[in-house]
Amino acid sequence: MGNSVTLDPEKSILILSGPNAGGKTVLLKSIGLASQMARCGLPPCVGPGSKLPFFQNILVGIGDSQSVDEDLSTFAAHLKLLSRCAEVTGYQNLLLIDEICGSTDPEEGAALAKSFIRRFSANHVFAVITSHLGFLKSGWKDSDPVVNGSLEYDSRSSKPTYHFLQGIPGDSLALLTAERVGIDADIIAKAKDYLSPAKRAQIDELKKIEELRRD
Repeated sequence: MGNSVTLDPEKSILILSGPNAGGKTVLLKSIGLASQMARCGLPPCVGPGSKLPFFQNILVGIGDSQSVDEDLSTFAAHLKLLSRCAEVTGYQNLLLIDEICGSTDPEEGAALAKSFIRRFSANHVFAVITSHLGFLKSGWKDSDPVVNGSLEYDSRSSKPTYHFLQGIPGDSLALLTAERVGIDADIIAKAKDYLSPAKRAQIDELKKIEELRRD
């Protein structure tokens, strides 16, 4: 079963969240590949009735672009890419950004990321952005051209389904992922002790949330 992603001028920026290895980057790359194939006159791998605009520019921020020669850390190189993204205007541009501002202090990174996304929305571009930053999953107004999306996670099997859910933010599920890959139970138990009461309650309620998502 394929996934359907809908973006238009009213909702032109997709923020993808969800667990590690849940398929966020794969979906981002799939959108980019289909867009580039259309630019090259090649039939993209899409379903009947699908529509793709012709993008004059596709700006991609995936992976580590650090450079010793240019004295750029991972984060500094990422910021240079975001700065270029902030300069383009118009819906003929597509931005593909993986883990926006994710390799720095979470609070400062989330603040920077939200500010960049505000600029992208003001510039009227299309964008697909992945993130684990909880600050980016809420606080958007209905009038903002930002829509949440996530890759579904099956709490019963503790595995991702790779099914895209538009309009629903996803949980990163770091502790559940640690349990799934076999991290020592004592380490996970101690990690839970370090969580805030609110976060512990959120994890305890996770199964109920997953049931609601399935419904």
